[in-house]
Amino acid sequence: MPSFERGVYEPKSDDVRVFDEDEQDIDEEGSRLPLLIVIALLVLAAFGGVVWLAYSQGVQRGRADAPDSDSVPPPPTEVTKPAPAPMAAKPVEKPAALAPKPTEVAKVPAKPMEKPAATATKPAPTKPAEAKPAVSKAIETAALPPPAVAPTASKPAEAAASAGGAYVLQIGSYKSQADADAAWKTFSSKHPMAGGYSENVRKADLGDKGTWYRLRMGSFADKAAASGTELAAEERDFFHEIRPWGFILFGRNIESPAQIKRLVAALRATVNDPSAPVLIDQEGGRVARLKPPQWKERPTALRFAELHATAPEEAREAAYLNARLIAQDLTDLGINVDCLPVLDVPVEGAHDIIGDRAYGRDPSVIIDLGRAVIEGMIEGGVLPVMKHIPGHGRAGADSHLALPRVSATAEELSATDFVTFRSLNSCPLAMTAHVVYEAIDAQRPATTSSGSLAHRAKASLFAGCDVVLHCNGNLAEMREISTELKPLEDIHLKRAGAALAHLSTPAEFDIQAGEARLAALLGTRS
Repeated sequence: MPSFERGVYEPKSDDVRVFDEDEQDIDEEGSRLPLLIVIALLVLAAFGGVVWLAYSQGVQRGRADAPDSDSVPPPPTEVTKPAPAPMAAKPVEKPAALAPKPTEVAKVPAKPMEKPAATATKPAPTKPAEAKPAVSKAIETAALPPPAVAPTASKPAEAAASAGGAYVLQIGSYKSQADADAAWKTFSSKHPMAGGYSENVRKADLGDKGTWYRLRMGSFADKAAASGTELAAEERDFFHEIRPWGFILFGRNIESPAQIKRLVAALRATVNDPSAPVLIDQEGGRVARLKPPQWKERPTALRFAELHATAPEEAREAAYLNARLIAQDLTDLGINVDCLPVLDVPVEGAHDIIGDRAYGRDPSVIIDLGRAVIEGMIEGGVLPVMKHIPGHGRAGADSHLALPRVSATAEELSATDFVTFRSLNSCPLAMTAHVVYEAIDAQRPATTSSGSLAHRAKASLFAGCDVVLHCNGNLAEMREISTELKPLEDIHLKRAGAALAHLSTPAEFDIQAGEARLAALLGTRS
């Protein structure tokens, strides 16, 4: 910046001022007034800039030491803890069964559904891809909730490097060490799968805001493993080694359309299969991994049942269109399997874990709408997964948290709970219910519930499942489970191939017209 020195004024030959007659009586002070005003404004502007700079630096320092939110963190009992990375799903909690074998004829006959006039023509099936042996591994059901964030936060907590170079995931902030410990104890007892990670509490003195104890979960190999939005190096190597049959995504793996496409491509690259199954739970309502504003919110299953009560044909068309539009959302991202439809039959007094996720309480209505959903998914290029066989509607507890027991007679179960699955057993894939049916086996659930993860995975396969699901992304748990898994072969390989054969390129579909028609049928705005 140039410097200026004060000196003696030396008039120049052209230093002449010319005045009008009317200006002659303006004194010298008045003539300098505009110049003084300009100088004063410049001084004030400079002073304001200095004040603003000091304020901004102070705010930044305050934010660096402040809690994760201006709001007081929720009490320990409300803490939900994250699970790490994206991965193949969780075994045992709900293994999946592929293409169930046909059983007895359904006791509630299903009327063939006429295809809605506004939908696309079903394409001729393409040549089935040859199914190759793969490790009977990972894919879904219940995941831990996404990382708990303060009420005002707009994005998940970020992973931070620990002193040892590994990464931890911050869950929440508490007023005392005891509160943080209690939150961890509550969470780890509620979700045993968190046992593979350790509690990490860091004390933070935030001056006027007091002392806070930050509860963290760790440790992870790198930031990608902690965030779940990228494939960590260890995960990539592990998947390449064991070659899982497929993968599943949860809320913790979702950030943006471009990020999901990269993650899906990276997962498939580990098994050298560009069409490997990638699953997601996108039902609509409260079970949706893809959420607004980036994706459109879809209605609950119960909404279609309510429409069916007065307009069955319109309800079938709406259910088809909704499934077709969901399939479009998924294929745009490279996802080719959706855990839908829910064919459970809720009963009065049951736990609300199913609730409005079901297509009502009448088995015949559930069959009618479920068939429309299956058709919409397949025609949209996505494999549907019916769940939760042989029925979760009577469960008095959330099977993610406890083992429900159902005391209904075999006759009752066959006439209601089981009939929806028998009627739609042509669905390519199915997911089992983790429930004890005392009339069938008073000791064990449809899958299994005791022993180590490896033992439970082995028992699930022995019970007749083709694939076991691991959901929380814990690499140590996946390594343990893999010791009991073998390549798909014999009838299991045949069923897996039959399921994948339903995948085909979707026919052209007018998305805008579909959205408008669905909104008109449901009486909503598109």
